[in-house]
Amino acid sequence: MVSDAIGLILAGGQARRMGGADKAFVEIGGESLLMRTMDRARPQVGELIVSANGDSARFRRFGLEVVTDPVQGFLGPLAGILAGLEWIRENRPKAHWLASFACDCPFFPTDLVERLVKKANAEKASIAVASSGGRHHPVFAVWRTDIKETSEEVLVQGEFRKMDDWIDEFDNTRVVFSVAPFDPFFNINTPDDVERAESLLAAQSSFRELKADAPVYETSREYRVVRIAPEQSALDQLALGARVLANEVPVALEFDGEPYAVMMLTPSDLEDFAVGFALSERIVLNADEIARIDVREGTRGIGIDVRLEKEHSARLAERRRAIPGQSGCGICGLTTIEEALPKLAPLTAAPRVAPAALFAALNALPSRQTLNKATGAVHAASFCKENGEIVAVREDVGRHNAFDKVIGHLARNKIDPKGGFALLTSRCSYELVQKAVLARIALLVTISAPTELAVAIARETNLTLIALARGDAVLLFNDPYGVFSKSL
Repeated sequence: MVSDAIGLILAGGQARRMGGADKAFVEIGGESLLMRTMDRARPQVGELIVSANGDSARFRRFGLEVVTDPVQGFLGPLAGILAGLEWIRENRPKAHWLASFACDCPFFPTDLVERLVKKANAEKASIAVASSGGRHHPVFAVWRTDIKETSEEVLVQGEFRKMDDWIDEFDNTRVVFSVAPFDPFFNINTPDDVERAESLLAAQSSFRELKADAPVYETSREYRVVRIAPEQSALDQLALGARVLANEVPVALEFDGEPYAVMMLTPSDLEDFAVGFALSERIVLNADEIARIDVREGTRGIGIDVRLEKEHSARLAERRRAIPGQSGCGICGLTTIEEALPKLAPLTAAPRVAPAALFAALNALPSRQTLNKATGAVHAASFCKENGEIVAVREDVGRHNAFDKVIGHLARNKIDPKGGFALLTSRCSYELVQKAVLARIALLVTISAPTELAVAIARETNLTLIALARGDAVLLFNDPYGVFSKSL
């Protein structure tokens, strides 16, 4: 138990896909989801409260303090978490943590809070979020109670910012939980999910211990090291220390159950990666052509099986590879020059970005590179709005992987790539230019230099290309629409 943590059960959703039923009182195995959540959460924290809207009397029999959103309108879990933080500051000022639990995930780990707080303390993070199967679960997280923002301050033009975007404004970390024998963060959204939960419940003798006894792939791990300096000549003068290293895991990609490629990458945002990879490979033309993505962990790596909608499977045979990949290598397995340098449809829309937006994004990006801050060993790819506001950041040991993750995020969330620009912390190789063009991103900005081939492809495809981007100046290599200059 983490005694200085207050547990907050998030029970304020509208449950539209369940006919508007009060999801907290949906039963599996003859017990409500709320009661199951209470049973799993109570031993992990010092006290439990519940976040819910509507008539609070329906929770009276459970003996829980009810916290309501200060801003009306079912604004989502972030509103509930901020309301919980405000309640703790007013009523339990000595508590150090808020631990959040979604009431529609009845199988979450029984050591959840302990592991999240341990990782947050080790990395001096304000927020620690649970992760499994390559997906983050921000509703299962611990939050330091000294986070000062209020619900009203997080409102943007009447709508709440997305949880992931808001979390990224703080020092945060992730804790990966095993998906064996199944994902403990399986959540119930539909009547079919209720049936599946009943089946899972019947198939297990006990859900009391879902601790990680199977392979779990963290994005980083701390190692003991010895620091040797020139002036140290004796063994007893050597300094012991620790260093956080980025993890690099083999990920086997399958499409429709058939092996396609093995890539080495950082084990995070795997569904974003799978979609971005499929788009960059031209296996699919949009995310809607993918029926589902299954992520599974094994003893020697991670498998991702991407299932296509039946009417879109023909393109797969034309793109099949047979050679394992490296750290996001964009060319491994291709057998002809035509495959490596395909003819791409030129971009037809000019980016609408002012120089000030470029520098705003450049200045903001380092604070969003949480994994690189800890390890110094990973690339970051980001997508930014026209005004320079960073929409998404993805990190990976491979620069191509990081960009695929961002492209996948845009596609999965239906974010218009024409409404902003990509900013990458790597050199600009030609494959990154190809990925930008295929994703229909009109402006690509990279921190390091481009290759000659990258510039040549950018000019062939009308991609606006900026590289060697620094906080004090950037270099413009291609400006087909004269957005920044009339001289190129």
